[in-house]
Amino acid sequence: MRKSFRSTTPIAELAVNILHRLLSQLPRSSELFRQNPLHIATLRPQQRMQVGNSKMHKVVLFIATSLDGYIANPDGTVDWLFHDADYGYTEFMASIDAVVMGRKTWEQASTFEDVPFAGKQVIVFSRSQSNANESRIRFVQGDPSATIPEAQSKVKKDIWLVGGGDLVQQFFQGNLIDEFRLFVHPIVLGQGIPLFTQQGQRTSLTFMGSQSFPSGLVELKYRRRHSHSNEDPQDTKYER
Repeated sequence: MRKSFRSTTPIAELAVNILHRLLSQLPRSSELFRQNPLHIATLRPQQRMQVGNSKMHKVVLFIATSLDGYIANPDGTVDWLFHDADYGYTEFMASIDAVVMGRKTWEQASTFEDVPFAGKQVIVFSRSQSNANESRIRFVQGDPSATIPEAQSKVKKDIWLVGGGDLVQQFFQGNLIDEFRLFVHPIVLGQGIPLFTQQGQRTSLTFMGSQSFPSGLVELKYRRRHSHSNEDPQDTKYER
């Protein structure tokens, strides 16, 4: 049942009434906010957009890592990655509309293919201004929290967070990663670029499944648990 908000001033009462009218038009998934419209003012930009859009597409971190948690050698190279199988890459690419990465990762990807991420929108976070040679490629600066929600509202599928390490950490600290797909390689690098840094915050995840491959590689799949979620951390599904 909707709570009634009483105000000592007509202006404040009018503002609350307007909020109730607007929120009454939201989908049923936004019932939490319809019950307490003043809560909207405390939300991050991404969460505000989700109030009016129950079909927000996910940001997925689809990334390879060593057993000891490194995503690249100290110099940024990844000569230890397995290339003997597809490992779900083709299927995953069909599920996304856009890719997001840092400038160094983009430059490295450009050495792998003549047309990196063909057919996908590309967002490259760079500290310096750059001009893209294709309209589908966009160089941006600043806080990802100001860019990614807008991108999510425009795509028809999910968004792949490719890397690198600094950008992953920014997304992680901004609670912008919805799903984690980690491909753990059977190798201990001993040093390198870490997937998560010690400056990161504590974050609860829900286990979605795992898959092992003959090569010894294991995929682990998690989703971020929202603070208002009623999910039971023990309620998990295990896939072989």
